[in-house]
Amino acid sequence: MHAIVIRRHGDPDVLEPADIARPEPAAGEALVRVEAVSVNAFLDVSNRAGKVPFARYDFPHVLGSEHAGTVVGYGGTPGPVPVGAPVVVRNTVFCGHCDMCAAGSSEACRTLGIIGVTRPGAYAEYTTVPVANLRPLPPGCRPIDAAAMAVNGPLGYAQLRAAGLEWTRTVLIQGAGSSSGSMAAIVARALGKTVFGTARGAERAALLATLPMYSGVVDSTGPDARDRIHALTGGLGVDVVIDNLAAPTLFQLGLDVLGPRGRIVTSGAKFGGSVEVDLRRLYTMSQRLVRVIIPAAIPTVLSGLRVGGALVIVGVVVSEMLISSAGIGYLISRYRTILDSPHVFAGVLLVLAMAIAFNAAIKWIERKAAIWQTGTRAGQNAAEEIAPTLQPAT
Repeated sequence: MHAIVIRRHGDPDVLEPADIARPEPAAGEALVRVEAVSVNAFLDVSNRAGKVPFARYDFPHVLGSEHAGTVVGYGGTPGPVPVGAPVVVRNTVFCGHCDMCAAGSSEACRTLGIIGVTRPGAYAEYTTVPVANLRPLPPGCRPIDAAAMAVNGPLGYAQLRAAGLEWTRTVLIQGAGSSSGSMAAIVARALGKTVFGTARGAERAALLATLPMYSGVVDSTGPDARDRIHALTGGLGVDVVIDNLAAPTLFQLGLDVLGPRGRIVTSGAKFGGSVEVDLRRLYTMSQRLVRVIIPAAIPTVLSGLRVGGALVIVGVVVSEMLISSAGIGYLISRYRTILDSPHVFAGVLLVLAMAIAFNAAIKWIERKAAIWQTGTRAGQNAAEEIAPTLQPAT
């Protein structure tokens, strides 16, 4: 089969096309024909560069973590998803029988693995994955949408739930243009919260501020960033900061604008992981640090959030991980709502209004994309990463 492999760590030029043997599923595994794979800034880009400390594999290695496709077959007993059915694949692999798994905390599994990081990934025509990781796609959901939502949909809701929905009025998203950040912003807005964001650079912040889930986006590199966020909150500070970056200066900004009983929620450390925290202020202000990893108990990764047990929203992702040298590409998944209770009618109207506004905003952004001439190195790497996988098979 065709695949993209790395034989050493390094810049994007270490990625090379190769013909390798098609994997055979073992007992308890499924063979999936890959139809879409996302490019994760950490699990793929940093991994390719050799900067993921928990990676475990030999060379040559196939990257690619979050993906969707079609079930081709099973090793041994057939699984619950029929052969030929479209699926999205959960990217974390757990044993299911250690003390952590038995306690319902499979995200802390003693042998936790990640597709593409501790086992071969999805930059290939086929992958083998545990049967437990298969999630069938709902009718009409495209594989490319599913691959984009596989992690970020459930994560956005899990972060807000961990922060305490009932005590949350305002949310600050650090990295407002990132895929995980924008998804969390959409979820928060759909839940009726006021959402602010930060972004690097005044032009980027201004562009993101036009998206309807944000009530304001501040240039985090500006000398007045702290004052501007305080002004947006009327001097009260924000209730929740979502920070998946762990950039020391940005993390400090989040601490500075966090209000009493505020919570900083983190699910990543893209820029290092070592930050300073004033513990005296933390406990005198009744503030908390919350770490969130998507629990394996979430029944379907595409049911991004469920409000009042009634409304399922698969939201829109605006990803800064698909920034090309010519401009910014927006990865937009569909709004999909399911109404099974009259009590969420107002929520449905909100989502429909947001969908309409998003369509208008994205068209405007596409027209203005020519002015966007700069991007993060991570975004450029991501575009270079995905390009080889788009070549037609021969």
